[in-house]
Amino acid sequence: MFALFTGCGDPDPKNIVFGPDPLKQMEEQSDQFKKLSEEELGLLVGYLAVMEIRQAFGGNAKPATGRTVGEVLIDAKAMKQELQEQQ
Repeated sequence: MFALFTGCGDPDPKNIVFGPDPLKQMEEQSDQFKKLSEEELGLLVGYLAVMEIRQAFGGNAKPATGRTVGEVLIDAKAMKQELQEQQ
């Protein structure tokens, strides 16, 4: 049951559920995260960094904890699209 929750046994890294420290988890499970495309990895790391900064300064942040990599990537792509539209 635990392996299913964390996504450890699943070959698709988009099914991994983030714990309390997503960036550290990415480092610890790097072999799984390497299966993502370069673009997806960049989006994911950028999104997580922005959310940490927003949280630190009391801004609006949607934490990754408890969400799958796939769910977070959807939000990361939406954030990228919003930023592109603002320019």
